[in-house]
Amino acid sequence: MKKRLLTLLLAAILLLSILPVVSAAGETRLYDWSFEIFDRMNELRAQNGLSPLTMDETLLECSMIRGVELASNYSHTRPNGRQWYTVYPGTYRAMGENIGYGYTSAQQAYDLWAGSRDHRENILNPEYTCCGVGMVRVGNTVYGVELFADSSCLKKAVSASQYVSGGYSSNSGNGGAGSPTSSTPTPTNSQPTTVAGFRDVLSNSYYADAVQWAVNRRIVSGTGSGTFSPNQSCTRGEIVTLLWRAAGSPRMYGSCPFRDVSISDYFYQACVWAVRNGITYGTTSTTFSPNQICSRGEAVTFLWRNAGQPRVTRSSGFWDVPSDAYYATAVAWAHQNGIAEGTTFATFSPNLICTRAQIVLFIYRWKT
Repeated sequence: MKKRLLTLLLAAILLLSILPVVSAAGETRLYDWSFEIFDRMNELRAQNGLSPLTMDETLLECSMIRGVELASNYSHTRPNGRQWYTVYPGTYRAMGENIGYGYTSAQQAYDLWAGSRDHRENILNPEYTCCGVGMVRVGNTVYGVELFADSSCLKKAVSASQYVSGGYSSNSGNGGAGSPTSSTPTPTNSQPTTVAGFRDVLSNSYYADAVQWAVNRRIVSGTGSGTFSPNQSCTRGEIVTLLWRAAGSPRMYGSCPFRDVSISDYFYQACVWAVRNGITYGTTSTTFSPNQICSRGEAVTFLWRNAGQPRVTRSSGFWDVPSDAYYATAVAWAHQNGIAEGTTFATFSPNLICTRAQIVLFIYRWKT
């Protein structure tokens, strides 16, 4: 009899562990949202050549606690007056926090975080290896928290199957802190609108104005079915085409020196223009590698050469940009002129892929 009671008790505990947790104060933990957002973040990291994050049990619990705390004090400062990172009970080398509220879906929460420069930096920070995503409904409002940490915080990996009964649909940022000294964001409850007819470009994303500007000038178009695909990587062929269009799509005559560029390619005119203007010299003397993914370092180098290779008076200050790198002067120029910012205050991540949103933003800032 005692054995049967113990079995029933354990079964009850297990059932409670996979259902949304509702407190006496009306708190509901939305684990399905949490793991959906988690998967989206790892998709974005994979697109940028980064290893996936691991959902850590302690960080997950801490992010849920922070979500409830936001309901009484929307800030990176906790209700007890201490800083947000004190929610973690152990020691760590580096942590980051994104916060937000007023979400109507996991997809919306992810889009807002990924579409905001500061919060995206946390998601794509190569130093972070684990995270916790807390989505909590308090009353009629959903609060969200993403906690990021390095390997010193990884204690126990958890998966959606341990928390979400029946699975979840993966069809799915307000506020961010990259360090204890990061600024507090401005919260919003309004439903964001979309830009330029693209359902995946929200009006409050960091690249919204740039996309609208580029579409108006026929520099860029969508990827089909009402999408812009801002997080999609750009190839070398695509980027020289965007720069060529930004220059007015000048008609070019003559041949292209690269054997992997055909006259029938959409980027043919752009490639001829880029070669003649010293914007690209190819990956070898006879190849351009138009389908090769373009890195952030390459993208700003193309832009710098297009601008006439202006001189700079000081280095970029990013520790991952060596002074003898081919892109060093270009990064310094772009950074000092507000064209391209770092992925953190100390890094530029020149080898990360350049996304469609990033290159359009770079061109927009340079031209305006």
